[in-house]
Amino acid sequence: MNLLENIRISLRALAANKLRSGLTMLGIIIGVAAVVALMAIGRGATRSVTSRVEGLGSNLVSVSSARNLRQAGAQSTPLYYADYEAIAQGTNNVNGISPTYQTSAQVQYGNKQSQFSITGVTPDFAEV
Repeated sequence: MNLLENIRISLRALAANKLRSGLTMLGIIIGVAAVVALMAIGRGATRSVTSRVEGLGSNLVSVSSARNLRQAGAQSTPLYYADYEAIAQGTNNVNGISPTYQTSAQVQYGNKQSQFSITGVTPDFAEV
């Protein structure tokens, strides 16, 4: 058998079984499209996470008190504005430093109440 004869036999088999051939092609097309779509979604998610991490910057340092890391019976003290001033004076080669304070409060006006998150910063916060 030569190549040309093999191609003729293949085309006759495809023509004889049109429904089977169509469903096979449809399955292959859907399978390839699904793989391409998953690869694109994976790459997009990777780029999104990478850009968010890069947006934080490799030169950013955050200092906080140990109040979130409490163990049973352990005592911790919060950081105060004086601590910020001491850190600001004791650091060299720093472009900016800014303290933040976060708390929540319940606000009432008339008979309506709402819970709000409050964040206090210094003017240097935007630069940092």
